[in-house]
Amino acid sequence: MNTIRVIVLTLVIVLTSVTDADAQSRVKNITISVDMFDLTASTEQRLDNNHNPCGLLKVNIPAENVIFKGNIIGEVTRHGDTYWVYVTNGTKEIRMDSPALGEIALRFADWNIPHIQSKAVYKVTVELTEPAAGGTPEKRGYVQFSLSPTNASIVFNGQQLDVTDGTAYKLVPYGIYKYTVQAVGHEPYSSTVQINSNKVQVPVKLRSNKARVTVTAETPGSTIYVDGAMKGKAPWQGELMPGDYIVEARREGYRSREVSVTLGASSQRDIAIPALAMITGELTVEYQPIGSQVTLDGKAVGTTPALLTDIPVGAHTLAISNTGYDTATLNVSVSENSTASISGTLTKIPDKPATGDRVKVTGTVIYKGEPLIGATVLVQGRPDIGTCTDIDGNFSLKVYSTDTLVVKYIGCKTQTVPLDGKTNLKIKMKKK
Repeated sequence: MNTIRVIVLTLVIVLTSVTDADAQSRVKNITISVDMFDLTASTEQRLDNNHNPCGLLKVNIPAENVIFKGNIIGEVTRHGDTYWVYVTNGTKEIRMDSPALGEIALRFADWNIPHIQSKAVYKVTVELTEPAAGGTPEKRGYVQFSLSPTNASIVFNGQQLDVTDGTAYKLVPYGIYKYTVQAVGHEPYSSTVQINSNKVQVPVKLRSNKARVTVTAETPGSTIYVDGAMKGKAPWQGELMPGDYIVEARREGYRSREVSVTLGASSQRDIAIPALAMITGELTVEYQPIGSQVTLDGKAVGTTPALLTDIPVGAHTLAISNTGYDTATLNVSVSENSTASISGTLTKIPDKPATGDRVKVTGTVIYKGEPLIGATVLVQGRPDIGTCTDIDGNFSLKVYSTDTLVVKYIGCKTQTVPLDGKTNLKIKMKKK
């Protein structure tokens, strides 16, 4: 008699828990039991909205695209044919819905379980009947995703799909499925897709969440660094992931300057770095004869003896010149908070006897098509005769028709020009 009562109870449980006619024809049996030895609900704990631990249902059902309804917390994950469903403490009923089975209600009291308890693990097994011989096969179709960017990942129906060159696909029964696409530097995208044909193609283009940045520097020639990595010359434009950064401007001979910035997702930011402080040193030039012209990096800075202050640290080109003497060109290095010293004597140019008729020679010195101001024009072998070009690059000298002119300028090759009777010259200087 007791055996008969147990069998009847089992039949009632199955029939009253399956609410859909199609499901009744496919569901053979449902069992629910508490697994006292499974600690998953504690070791992989999930909290409800009140910060209380959930119970965990491990539902074994050989069906695709099962949707769970009720006091469900978080995403339902799938492990083979087993769905992991976290529900709140005190839950008395949930429902399962599947395109192949219809809706199934699980009322836990039917299995002598008053309600779901926190941290408990419940093993739910749904047995299905075998389809009748010659029955209609389940309709299936491919879902194919085209992802941009191509390194995006996709979770489809709780399962991670393989992605090759931005393409992923899966063969599934007809139904509605959830999917989520993610990629570094982009906003995640979640949606659903309905499979109702042999192939459904789904293009997904993620939107970038990088910040667009423009960095300017007040000091010309500055190089921009972000977190110590060189990005390029200022002004620099680029994209950065959201987060905190150190943006820095550097230039040789100057103290670097940095600013801290926080960039939000999909934001646009203009960053201006103030002027850098120049690092300087001093230079003394003691060359004979006294009064010789001193130029530094092509710019006249005084006469010997000279004390040059506020010189940017680093390598410089120094030139000392005087009429009747060979110009001395030197490389000098200036260091911070120190004084570099240069001394010496210019070499006198030997006198050359004059021949021929004395004539007036005029000319223009040019460089890259422009008049060259301050170029030195000397008579070879006669240092007592010489001049410099004016603001228009012009010069005038009284010389002998057989003389040879020597034209010099810092950074240019010295030009030797025999007159050979010519009285009007156009002299083109070339870079060293």
